[in-house]
Amino acid sequence: MKRLIYIIAIFISVNLFAQQQEGKKHVQKLASPEMYGRGYVNNGIQIAEKYIISCFKNYGIQPFDYFDGYTQDVTYTVNTFPDQLSLYIDNVELTPGKDFLIDAISAGGIGSLKCIPFSNNDLQSICNDSNIKELKEKYKTKYAKICLIFDETDSTLTKKQKDKINDWISIDLVWSGLYSIGAIVKLTNEKLTQNIAGVSGNTPYFIVSKQAIKNKPKTINFAVTQKLDTITAKNIYGYVPGKDSTKKAIVFTAHYDHIGMTGQKTIFPGANDNASGMAMLLTLAKHYSENQPEQDIIFVALCGEELGMKGSKESVADFPIELEDIAFLVNIDLVGTGEDGICVVNGKIFSKEFEILQKINEKQSFFKNIQVRGEACNSDHCPFYKKGVPSFYIYTKGGTTAYHDIYDSAEQLPLTKFNEYFNLVTEFIKALEN
Repeated sequence: MKRLIYIIAIFISVNLFAQQQEGKKHVQKLASPEMYGRGYVNNGIQIAEKYIISCFKNYGIQPFDYFDGYTQDVTYTVNTFPDQLSLYIDNVELTPGKDFLIDAISAGGIGSLKCIPFSNNDLQSICNDSNIKELKEKYKTKYAKICLIFDETDSTLTKKQKDKINDWISIDLVWSGLYSIGAIVKLTNEKLTQNIAGVSGNTPYFIVSKQAIKNKPKTINFAVTQKLDTITAKNIYGYVPGKDSTKKAIVFTAHYDHIGMTGQKTIFPGANDNASGMAMLLTLAKHYSENQPEQDIIFVALCGEELGMKGSKESVADFPIELEDIAFLVNIDLVGTGEDGICVVNGKIFSKEFEILQKINEKQSFFKNIQVRGEACNSDHCPFYKKGVPSFYIYTKGGTTAYHDIYDSAEQLPLTKFNEYFNLVTEFIKALEN
């Protein structure tokens, strides 16, 4: 009897190890330099798309007759920085990603400019909505061909004031293009977090780490290639037929796009966001292809999440089955850690299903803590939920703080609770089947 228990324990251990290895393999591939950050410079998102389709085919995941193959076209606009990206402050070269970022809505350009800081009076005018007309005229005429500096580290400013100034810079200076400022530099002590946008402004805009410079900037030299592109990316669909086709389907979603690159040297790998979620979806796809579920299980790899959930919005508008025929949807995003447990968005909305999930965790001790949240439109579950599809968005907590930066790499991502997440979700689906 002891020998049998020992053999079973070894089998379970090997099986769990295989799952984590499967996930690690996918994260390493999706976050590798050859994917170019799964963005829009060097066709990174198309390379990732081909990899995901090849995995579906290898696992025997079936395409829907509804589409031509596995994919659905999604067309949207993205602001890219595909070539030159350099910045010198007082003739010292700064490193993109490490010392500075280019703002998502920045314009391109080449310039050698004198730096002038916002005056305290100007900052107070913005914060208090006073003398705005005069202030606009001032920056429209007096300060042509200069670089305007905003030092966000000024300790006299409150967070609310900083937010207001940042909004004014983005909307009135960068976006509107009404003024003749040659460039804008914001100095910050905050973590450098790159974003991506579907629109472009009219002024080059740099976010610079205060630690990267020694003195107040006097001059800047820069070269930025910027291009506003309309691209067609793909949502990727596949399914495993269940034993009982009359039952409503289970859906797993995860987005595979990320920030990509700025310039030709700076890659944002996106290991946790969301190579980890895509790796989990592919690991689940492999599992269910080898272990037939009770009902159909649909896998959807979504594009365009970083640009406002473009892929999931298109998916909801043209899904291969009726939305009311979905029993439950689990969205997988940011699942590379787990030291501090997981968070379940919509757990308070779908309390019955959350209770099932919680009881499984209490019995199996997968996570030390499950945080429950109400609705939040913070990932790809949201468009489905707003159309009435019962859904959770489950993400892990703790561990690495790398996010939308150059440090979110496969090498730095621990996949601490990958096995536990996999087992919790599969047990949850099994409980829903019954």
